[in-house]
Amino acid sequence: MEEPAVDSGLVNKILTLLGKLADPQEAQVQKNFYKRDSNITLIGIKVPCIRKVVKDIVSSYTLHKKSILNVSEKLVSNKVHEYKMAGIILLELNKNKIIPSDLETIKRWFLNDYINDWAVIDTLCLAVISSLVEQSKEAQDTVMEWRKHENIYIKRASIVSFIKHAKRKELIDTLLRHASTFLGINHDLITKANGWLLREIGKSNPQKLEDFLIKNIKKIPRTTLRYAIEKFPETKRKWILKIPYK
Repeated sequence: MEEPAVDSGLVNKILTLLGKLADPQEAQVQKNFYKRDSNITLIGIKVPCIRKVVKDIVSSYTLHKKSILNVSEKLVSNKVHEYKMAGIILLELNKNKIIPSDLETIKRWFLNDYINDWAVIDTLCLAVISSLVEQSKEAQDTVMEWRKHENIYIKRASIVSFIKHAKRKELIDTLLRHASTFLGINHDLITKANGWLLREIGKSNPQKLEDFLIKNIKKIPRTTLRYAIEKFPETKRKWILKIPYK
């Protein structure tokens, strides 16, 4: 029973040190930034400070994967945004120990409403899930299947987890098909993320992106379109935006 005690002590140490760094003025600044997301509870700690606290504390521990997942879950289950970020950063620092089957645990965090704001979702996807996708076809398939889930945060994760892979030539056609499945969803969390993914694809293959956009112009949400063409030359952006879409 030693491991749970270690886990609990580590959680308490992280929460205590982060709590001492709380800054009401910084919290207000961040609230203005996150003003559209009512789920976020902020205490005003910048991400580099969170990262330093977590890194400094865990450096004195030898953590097995079970403990990493336990501690991360206790942190992400907290309503405070900065504590959630600490849980994700802990996972990131130990991502070499996380394997594709652990995606079921991560998915449960979404379903329990622990991962419920775009900043935490994106950090988790870019720092942890993306690495699993790179290492494993199994993880790639699992995360792509998340697109079918009714949970809007899981859907966003299914997009953002592939952002870093958008330049992989062997994946471009697959990712374009993946992106096409979200075109009928007119939700801010999806339209922006999908536009982001498409924009990244366009950086390495602008012609394929242009062809995709023209083919789907009548059903692509306007927000997605604007994000997707952000890196196109101005004349091409204006031309695409003038194409009748209704």
